[in-house]
Amino acid sequence: ILAALLGAPALVSFGVPLVVAHFFVFYFAEMSALTPPVAIGCLVASGLANAKFLKTCVIALRLAIMGFVLPFLFLYRPALLLQGTAFEWFWAVLMVVCFLFCFIIVCENYFRIQTTLAERIAAGVGALCCIIPVYVMDFIGLALFLFLIVSQQRRVKREGLASRSQA
Repeated sequence: ILAALLGAPALVSFGVPLVVAHFFVFYFAEMSALTPPVAIGCLVASGLANAKFLKTCVIALRLAIMGFVLPFLFLYRPALLLQGTAFEWFWAVLMVVCFLFCFIIVCENYFRIQTTLAERIAAGVGALCCIIPVYVMDFIGLALFLFLIVSQQRRVKREGLASRSQA
């Protein structure tokens, strides 16, 4: 309730649509179950598993990193919350899927096999391009997304052929 009363009006004063502001605040209020000092979800999980509390929090943060990025996408692409036309909604969902794909590759340094430095840089730039709501940047992000898929496919085939020839 405090987050909605204090956070949402501040976002609305910056020009964010009311629904988007409330979703942003609500989402972060829900994610507080994973982050200290609240971390009630981690506290319960560590108690059930007889695990260390801080280690549980670190693992939970690593697994939920996308949950902390997604509310910002609500701000950049309000069409995710059905603000706008059907095409805008479809395009926003496509860009978010591409962003999530690229961002996870950057964080984990792995797709089908471990990524090279060039692939990781391409994934980082692709993720940034997919966030910015400008069509030119969206197409660059899509191109880098496709580059990652093709590059990994070629490397998997090449390494698969190399391992077969050694056997």
